[in-house]
Amino acid sequence: MGRGDRGLRGAGAVRAAHERSGVRPDGRAGGPAGIGDRTAAPALAAALADDVLGDQEALGAAPFSAAYLSADGRPLLVWGGTGRAVQRADDAALLRTLRERTLRFVPEPGGGTTADADPGPDRGRATCTDLRRHGSGYAVCAWTFGAAAVGVLVVDGPDDDPAATLRRVLDAVVVRR
Repeated sequence: MGRGDRGLRGAGAVRAAHERSGVRPDGRAGGPAGIGDRTAAPALAAALADDVLGDQEALGAAPFSAAYLSADGRPLLVWGGTGRAVQRADDAALLRTLRERTLRFVPEPGGGTTADADPGPDRGRATCTDLRRHGSGYAVCAWTFGAAAVGVLVVDGPDDDPAATLRRVLDAVVVRR
């Protein structure tokens, strides 16, 4: 597969994916009904879509956003997009931008350690910033491959692996062509 052989379920770059994933009339899309133990949270997703639209436009991306909650209320926010501007962007700069923009959703986001993460079978480049050691309970991951980019805010327990959550998200939202 070439560099551009990935899309996001619901992202504007792939018409067939639009039809399968339920794009809202304004063009912004929601993801699958659930990821792992989390189920879709429509009200949270709508708020996220409004918050990240400007970032998606600045990235030149066809927008994608979704939000999920676990049974005990732990959110998982997923946003990003696809497009030629994403494909042309420098991967390291794109990952940094996704991480910085996603950190806005973290109360007191100081500290944390950012490291490369294994994106699994979806290849590409990924990083995760683990803020949990600093008592926040948050981790932020970012992934890019070809024309697709995803930022993920993970709120997990202290023993959960943010990179494993990122791989579950990618498995749920990446369209493999």
